[in-house]
This record gives sequence, structure tokens and C-alpha cells, in this order.
Amino acid sequence: MNNFVYKYLGWINDDFSYRDVFIRTKIRLLRNVADFPFPEELDEKKRKRFLNSIDWCLKNDSFLKNFNYINFEKVPHNIAISLVEKGIIDNEIKNNEGKSLLIDKKGATSILINEEEHFQFQKLVAGFDYEDSLFELFNLEDIFSQYFKFAYEPKLGYITSSIENWGHGIKITSIIQLTGLSQSGELSSLSSYLKKNKINLVKLYEEYDYTIGSLFKITIESGISSSGTLETKVKRIINKIVEKEREARNYLMEEDKIFLEDLVSKSVGMIKYSKLLSFIGALELLSNIRLGKYLGIVSIPVKLIDVLFILVHPVHLQMRYGGSLKSPHIEILRANLLREVFKSYKIV
Repeated sequence: MNNFVYKYLGWINDDFSYRDVFIRTKIRLLRNVADFPFPEELDEKKRKRFLNSIDWCLKNDSFLKNFNYINFEKVPHNIAISLVEKGIIDNEIKNNEGKSLLIDKKGATSILINEEEHFQFQKLVAGFDYEDSLFELFNLEDIFSQYFKFAYEPKLGYITSSIENWGHGIKITSIIQLTGLSQSGELSSLSSYLKKNKINLVKLYEEYDYTIGSLFKITIESGISSSGTLETKVKRIINKIVEKEREARNYLMEEDKIFLEDLVSKSVGMIKYSKLLSFIGALELLSNIRLGKYLGIVSIPVKLIDVLFILVHPVHLQMRYGGSLKSPHIEILRANLLREVFKSYKIV
């Protein structure tokens, strides 16, 4: 199990745009097979026929041999949960019958099979990327279109299980850090702008109405629109988010630099000397330090911070060290991990 801790994290080493604000982005291309009902509606006979078609495809296509195959019916439960913690799949697989994942060695490119859609082609990147990621997913789609006919209506586009994704069948989800806007009180303005564009700014984690680490999630769904319209919308929204957050950070550095330096310095100190750390406590401290890296307050590499965002999750700690997930054992392990990593890093 220890070997799985760092598996499929290679995508973090690739630098894409806007990494100071966008921690990670997952681009998804959703496709369903015309001859079959949606996965949740498949009876046993049709499910077997669909899965047999998948098996034949995997055995006969040379390119797909570059991917690892994970059958959710056969893998241990904590492996499946760790894929959620890594951001590769969004939610725990409740009913794992007939569900699987094809994934490259870096964890960057994957295909979730027979979950909400028959095929969910995915690209996971550090920062934000749209055009290159989508181009790669279209190439994957082309491979599978040799074996399957995808559900498509001329006036509606590609048919998905959720009507919001009809058309292109494209879904973009990003985890973003908005510490500048949160601290400056300007977050509501950005939230209103996003709502006008039918995008919700969702707190990634919260406690007593407080957003942990100023971490948020946004999801852009394609709907029925032209490819040019979608691309223009995505670029406009992403640029607006980055522009507003950078402006807020610069304002805070000009008006209250000592506050930010104190925030980052205390966060480093707490990690270096803590004996117990909760999950949300660790995220809060890491988020502060990540901000400090981009403001020139601390010199720790952002790639390391982004890996730690994943390694402090409960199942990753258990796979790395063994033992119980119960308190206080897991809090001790989390504090030990971060203390060991940060012992060689200092405030600039």
C-alpha cells in the first residue's frame, strides 16, 4: 500500500498557467454509447454486453496498453478512496459493479468507465489548461469512437446523463485559492460575477461558516453552445478570477504587508512545532504558506505544497504509515509528516 501513496501524482510536476491561483483543474469530456441506456439504467444483461465490448477494446488497441486498468469491484476500498483524495475521481464509488478506470502513469490522463456516463475522458493538470488538454481528450475520444458509436443528436449535440452537459459534453472543475479576495472583503463581488455566468463559487471545506484555506471549487459546464462561444466564455471567466485575486493580493501587500508576513510566518512555525494537526488545520496552514510562496515570503516549492495537500488526507497517511484512522493517532501522523518536510525550510 505504501507504494500507492505517490502513485498517479506525476501531474503535479507539470506547470500550467495561473498556478498561483489555480491549484488544479480537471477537464472532462463526457460521452455515452448510443446502443446502451445510461449506466444507472443498465440491466445485468446489457451491462455484461457493454463490459465485454470494453474488454475487447482494451485487448485490441495498442495505444490503450499504455494505461493501467483499475477495476473498482476488485481493488481495496482505501485505494478507491485515495483516488478521490488525489482528485482523480470526484466522489467515492458507491456501487462499484462494472465500474473501472484507465489511467496513465502520471495520473494526468484517465478514463472513468460506466460511472455517471459510459465514458468520462479526463485530464488533470496543476494550474489551468484548456486547449491542449481538450485536444488530448478529443484524441482519446477518436480512439474509442472506432469501437463505439456515441449518442449524438444534430440539434442537441452529445447526450449526457445531466442535461447541463448536453451539447459538447465538456465539464471543467477547478480548485482555486482566493486568499487575497477573502482577506480584502472583495470575494462577494467575484461571486456575483460568476453567478451571472451561471457558475457557483463553492467552498471546498468549511467550519462554522469559515472557508478553510480560502479554497474554493468552480465548475464550468458546456451546455448547448458553439465551441467558439464556450472557449471565449472559459477564457473570459478564468482571466477575471486570476485578475481579481492578483489585484487583491497586491493591494494587501501594499497596505498590510506585515499582516501577510505574520500570517505566513506563524503558519510555518505551527507546522514546525505542532504535535497534533487536524486535516482542516493542515489545509489552512498549507494554504497560507502557498500564498507566502507566491508573495516571496517563503521559498518552499509550490509542487511540494500541492503534494502535501494530498498527503495530509487520512487514507494517504494510513497507507504511508499504517495504523488507525482514529484520533489522535491520525493527527499525530499528520503533524509528524509536515514537521519532517518543513524542518529544512525557512522564512525568506
